[in-house]
Amino acid sequence: MAEQGSDKVRDEFLSESQEIIEQLNRDLLAIADACLGRDPSTEGIRVDPDLINSAFRAVHSLKGLAGLSGVERMMHMSHHAENLLDALRLGKVLLTPHVLDLLFEAIEQYQLICAEVADHGLQAASPPSALVDDFVTRVNRAANPTAKGAAKAASEPTSGDFELDPGLVAALTEYEEHRLKENIRTGKNLYRVLGSFPLMTIDVELEHIKAALKPVGEVIAIVPGSSGTDPERIDLEVLLGSPHSSSAIVGAVGNAPARVVQVTKRSAPTSSSVSIHPEQSGNGQTQSSQIRSQVSVRNGNGSASQAAPATSSAAQKESLPSDSDGDGDGGGRQEPGHTLKSVSQTVRVDIRKLDVLMNIVGELALTRSGMQVVHDELRRDRVRAELARALQDELRALTRKLDELQAGILAVRMVPLQQVFDKLSRVVRRMSREAIGKDVHFVVSGGDTKLDKLIIEELSDPLMHLIRNAIDHGIEDQELRLARGKPAAGTVAINAEQRGNHVVLEIEDDGNGIDTQALVQRAVARGQISEDQARDMPRAEMYELMFLPGLSTRAVADETSGRGVGMDVVKTNISRMAGIIEVDSEPGHGTRLTITLPITLAIIQALVIRAAGRSYAIPLNSVMESLMLDYKQIRTIERREVITLRDQTLPLVRLEDIFSLQRPPEMPEPKSGYVVVVALAQNRLGLLVDDLVGQQDIVIKSLGKTLQGIPGIAGATELGGQQTALVLDVRAVAEEAMPRISEVA
Repeated sequence: MAEQGSDKVRDEFLSESQEIIEQLNRDLLAIADACLGRDPSTEGIRVDPDLINSAFRAVHSLKGLAGLSGVERMMHMSHHAENLLDALRLGKVLLTPHVLDLLFEAIEQYQLICAEVADHGLQAASPPSALVDDFVTRVNRAANPTAKGAAKAASEPTSGDFELDPGLVAALTEYEEHRLKENIRTGKNLYRVLGSFPLMTIDVELEHIKAALKPVGEVIAIVPGSSGTDPERIDLEVLLGSPHSSSAIVGAVGNAPARVVQVTKRSAPTSSSVSIHPEQSGNGQTQSSQIRSQVSVRNGNGSASQAAPATSSAAQKESLPSDSDGDGDGGGRQEPGHTLKSVSQTVRVDIRKLDVLMNIVGELALTRSGMQVVHDELRRDRVRAELARALQDELRALTRKLDELQAGILAVRMVPLQQVFDKLSRVVRRMSREAIGKDVHFVVSGGDTKLDKLIIEELSDPLMHLIRNAIDHGIEDQELRLARGKPAAGTVAINAEQRGNHVVLEIEDDGNGIDTQALVQRAVARGQISEDQARDMPRAEMYELMFLPGLSTRAVADETSGRGVGMDVVKTNISRMAGIIEVDSEPGHGTRLTITLPITLAIIQALVIRAAGRSYAIPLNSVMESLMLDYKQIRTIERREVITLRDQTLPLVRLEDIFSLQRPPEMPEPKSGYVVVVALAQNRLGLLVDDLVGQQDIVIKSLGKTLQGIPGIAGATELGGQQTALVLDVRAVAEEAMPRISEVA
């Protein structure tokens, strides 16, 4: 039981941490996008403070999650990364490319820790790590402000030029003080947005006000107002910095129960000017901390802080709108029970539980097929014809509900490809910075296209290899690109779109294109093809050489490529997902790879066939076409059976030969049959079968540990009527039949 509890904690930790890490990655990518084209001078790069805040909150959340789960290594690392982000948001550290690189490196470290926890448990990530210690050292070095930065902070502006109430200024947190300084330094106007809100809906009303004000300025702080005559309402004051006029702020507020007051500038500094930094009181406590102990509110950056009522004379004179008559336009009173509702409408579900539900749906579909057989028997009996008609109506209703249930479960399993694209963006950024003389723009479209969660996980590695290849082999150095009349920066683009029950991904670059001659020469040198085959090889077959194990056009391997394993991994993983990859390239202009994948492998369509008296199911995603064949058309080339299909040679394989099947004595050798053309990456193969039974939705079930790993078999499925069929692993069958591409004529 203790072990099961530990596994549950581990699974919850991995689920929550991965979600937070993905959010952190999106925040950092948005920060990096905001930095594009900006000059990272000694003044640093300035971006939306909300992005820095969001990244800060993500790291803070990881720190807390790691502490609760006992993952000390992540907690230790997050504490120091949090310090760096805190220094960034407070303006103590400048946002430079080096600092941004450190933050992206934090994501890599987080992923390594999560992988170790997944493989070895929570305690595996508790001992100190040399990698984490080195990272923490560099983070601490970056987080310490320089003497120049300290001098700059000391000379930053104060609020002396504005008619700001001392109580309001004293109530600001350190971060809010910094944001106020930034708005004054950059010449922004200051506004006070005064409102009165029902206690029961205060969170909703505040979010509405903040969302309305964000397009026109920055919410610096939110503090309680001075008047509080109605115990069911609370008066709040929003301090806003904006380059716009007061009319624009009023327009943004709209019909919200709030009024806008512009903070006026002083004509000249006076002795009564209030510094943003609170002064020490007589008892050694700052004025700020004295006041903050009174009221707790939600401040502008979304974190809870203690604040004091503003005592501005202007605030006392303003008449705030209210809705005491309860007509709703000011947000009247609501019953306390309304606050018990959860804002979130989502739940986290283990994908394995969805697999169980999907299996049950598949079994229900088989039960429905059995009921259909019973209906057909009843229909033949004239006495029971009325009963047969009633059963048919119920079967139609059951079919509709099963289809809806299946579609619903599939929808829950679907996740957007943007999750993978965000990770790829981080890889591209790092590779672009590490590649000397190369600048790469990464363009993404179709990130909202959805795929099964399990397919997306399997897709990550192939896409990463393709992107690496595009940058390393495809994109030229800047000098060569300029000499060819291209922009100095290369472009790698990835696009996704759904087409029917498939998703098509296109990975394209504007680089060198594929050097087919180099591929052929390397294949000949390695003995993978003969010189005669190389001499007459069509371009399409040259592209197929990319997927041979160990083949690379790079003479010397480095950290990025050159070992010939990248494209082999792509081929293996894409084929495992019943996908197809196609290559098109133009020398000197670039390469486009097209990957076609099923949207899910949970319930798939299959072609049921018969061979040597046995039934098999072939995933329809791998089937290109099927056709009748007179066996007299079969030819033998280099001891392999082939046919000519549309002027191309198609190698054949008999399933009875692959699985060493013996035909029953009463079943003679057929003189004709069917060819099922299947696809494996760039290869095409014809399966010789006796009969085509038809198409059917199936759920693939494991054969268990004893029979797991049988070459050519992916699992088993039920066909209805107590029939069971083996599901073919097309990739394994093709590799068994065609161990080398050179054997294909």
